[in-house]
Amino acid sequence: MKNKNPRINNQNLKTESKKTCFNVMDSGINFLMSLVIPSVVVLILITLFALFSRMAGSNYGEFSKTNVAIIISLLSTPLVFLSTYLIYCKVNKIDCYKASDIKFRVNYQKVLIVIIMSLVAVFLISPFITLFDYGCALLGYNPSNSLSYVMDNGFRYVLGVLVMAVVPAICEELLFRGLIQRGLLKKFNPHIAIILTATMFMLLHGSLQQTIFQFILGVVFGYATYYGKSLVYSIIMHFVNNFVVVTMSFIYTLNNVDVNAAPVYNTVWDYCWPILALLIAGGVIVGLIFLLRYVNKFEEKKELKAVELNQTENLENLTTKSTIVIEEENNNIEDKKITKQELLWLLSGFVLGAVIWIVNTFVL
Repeated sequence: MKNKNPRINNQNLKTESKKTCFNVMDSGINFLMSLVIPSVVVLILITLFALFSRMAGSNYGEFSKTNVAIIISLLSTPLVFLSTYLIYCKVNKIDCYKASDIKFRVNYQKVLIVIIMSLVAVFLISPFITLFDYGCALLGYNPSNSLSYVMDNGFRYVLGVLVMAVVPAICEELLFRGLIQRGLLKKFNPHIAIILTATMFMLLHGSLQQTIFQFILGVVFGYATYYGKSLVYSIIMHFVNNFVVVTMSFIYTLNNVDVNAAPVYNTVWDYCWPILALLIAGGVIVGLIFLLRYVNKFEEKKELKAVELNQTENLENLTTKSTIVIEEENNNIEDKKITKQELLWLLSGFVLGAVIWIVNTFVL
């Protein structure tokens, strides 16, 4: 018997044809694009800024320091990430919600855990980063700790939170933990996939100053997503981290605190405390990751028990869900061996990322 409504058949066909997961190839391609496309956009912005400055009768250096130019520059990279992610999913017919494990229904225990993890990372790892910067300064490398966008009033602070905390948290996590890490998980051990993604995240930021902190954050964000079973948790962590940094910068600006002033290390304790704080932070974060894992297992057992209690009256729905799960698992089964093409994309991204990191650190 033929279906009298062909539109329904077409809609079902479109829904069924969508992929529900990323693979290693997707990860390699998107990491490479995340390095190339923003660089092209930056060159375009520099050209446009030079033209606008000439039209306005000023020089490029002055125009590039205006708030409008700074905000555009800050938004350009994360918005490129978001555009790349959405276009890639659209072109390749990927269900981004399922593939990136985006679940808006959150567990508030998990939310509290990831917020604490983020605060621990910011406040207990920062002393070690300051010590690392001090060591770099002794070797002739003098990084700046001040933000390019100056926030000296409430409006600029709110705008700074939006531009430097909200937007990057969403866009960067969609690309890195939502796409790249999820793709790597198809053929890599979870811990290896998280470390590889964190390394990519570190290389993308392209500076010696951010090397350690961005790598540690990338690892923590990765575990938050993996054990939290939702991308939302790493987005929350990323936002909290950036929000604290932006807020502290705002407070320092209002109180005329020079964040680039050289730290003073007079005693042995001055050198030991940052290392001790780093070790404490590591222990607390590892403990919180295990707690997050435990909460997730407890939540899964609770959901399973609820399904078992209602299985009699919802037998038909349960059977349908089980069939869907089995079909998805069959579709997700892949050969764990990395192909030459996948390896080429990954290596190309790592090589280019390393080159950009070296240029930003030692040349620019």
